[in-house]
Amino acid sequence: MDNFRFYASIQEQKFRKPENTMITLQGFIHFMKMMGIAHSRDEASNIADCMHEIDGVTIPFTDTLNIFNGLNYAQFLEAILRIAYFKKDNSDQAGNHDGFKNVLEQMFADADLDIIKRGKSDETVGNMLELSGHGFFEDNFDLLAAVFNEKSILKNDHLEMSKADFVGMLKEADILIKPKAVKAEETKDDKKKGGDKKGDEEKKVEAPSRKFEEMDAHEAIGPCFAFDDDQLAFVDFLEALVRLAMVYPFTEEELADMVSFEMRVMYFMGKLESKYKNLKDAWVRKMLHPTGDDLKYQPRVVVDEDDDDDFDMDN
Repeated sequence: MDNFRFYASIQEQKFRKPENTMITLQGFIHFMKMMGIAHSRDEASNIADCMHEIDGVTIPFTDTLNIFNGLNYAQFLEAILRIAYFKKDNSDQAGNHDGFKNVLEQMFADADLDIIKRGKSDETVGNMLELSGHGFFEDNFDLLAAVFNEKSILKNDHLEMSKADFVGMLKEADILIKPKAVKAEETKDDKKKGGDKKGDEEKKVEAPSRKFEEMDAHEAIGPCFAFDDDQLAFVDFLEALVRLAMVYPFTEEELADMVSFEMRVMYFMGKLESKYKNLKDAWVRKMLHPTGDDLKYQPRVVVDEDDDDDFDMDN
């Protein structure tokens, strides 16, 4: 349940009742990867085919960032069970009476299911849980989703952003820092000697200033990836921004004003907002005024919302 709660916290919920909480398909794809349910993009797509029997789920996956096209908790659990049946029917357990039980156990045998526990031992996971708990990803979802949607390409049935495009985004948003050489200060001994000899000039080495270039960005986001190590799905994209904030060379003055880790990541949100506000505005309009295929999504509710509730969407 904690994993589901984390994925649900990434974007704004459209229903008020907690039983109707939903996650995007991007969240579910990340869950399949992290739990080892799917080890490749093709395997994830093949496995997802069995989900067509779940009420409200359309196969192949489309619009994986749209919460209206996502999964509620009941659909999430049903998806896991149907995937287990699919794996059983396509393995040496097909004719085994206990095949389903064996496959279900095998699916999570090596998985680290306890995301809260992982957050205590893994600083990156801990930071992501802290941000999600404070509503950071939800508050900035429109901007993050808009940029990711623009910079990504369709890989099988879901969007992924290349790490090269992620670093290109940092460059466009003026987040990368090119080093500026600063001359070393002249010492008193240098002044006494006049500092006009060739040998003295050679000894004066220029001191490097802070920098954060393309190579530094690639190194920072190296540990996070989708099914291919040069690609980022949406949750990996969020992780990449978190890892960026963990190593970024903020000035002492900037750090003095950043009393929390959230404020470090917020620095990047300001940069992205300045550069990509038009993308965000277009995304918000698309979500508020859906047209065409966006109108076909009919999210399923577990319990009825109140008729007089502003969030009543199940009439």
